[in-house]
Amino acid sequence: LVVVDKENGEVLEPKLEPSIGFIEDPSVGVDGPLWVRGGIPIYSADGKPYETRNRVTLCRCGKSTIKPFCDSSHYPEEYQEER
Repeated sequence: LVVVDKENGEVLEPKLEPSIGFIEDPSVGVDGPLWVRGGIPIYSADGKPYETRNRVTLCRCGKSTIKPFCDSSHYPEEYQEER
């Protein structure tokens, strides 16, 4: 989802500091994806770069149909990381 200024066509995207975090939803008992922020480069297993973005979520449950990215498959699977 992108917000664009109607007057000048400029994409309004906040600059985020590079960081990686876990998304979890304890209210429903589901662990979600890794949230990568700030334009951190991501590469495929064979070394090819994916498009660098300011925000992206990476699959942690292994069930996504668009790996390495998250498609929210962790919800119906009720994914919980082993602790």
